[in-house]
Amino acid sequence: AHREILDERSALFVAPHDAAGIARAILRVVEDAPAARARAEAGMATLRGHSPPEIARQYEGIYRALAARKSKGDVRSP
Repeated sequence: AHREILDERSALFVAPHDAAGIARAILRVVEDAPAARARAEAGMATLRGHSPPEIARQYEGIYRALAARKSKGDVRSP
């Protein structure tokens, strides 16, 4: 799910049970502050369109569309 909103420009992805990989990622962040800052800025830019009110509006639109389809007897996905 995280990769739907973040990419390699904005985050370091590590397998959750890979302790060595997590340690390498932490060291990478600590040792290269400018790159870490650039990833953080890229992530923040991506997330600006994903504020809680905007996400709520999107969910509301989906629910309304599904409710309208169900009331018409069309239960296929949008």
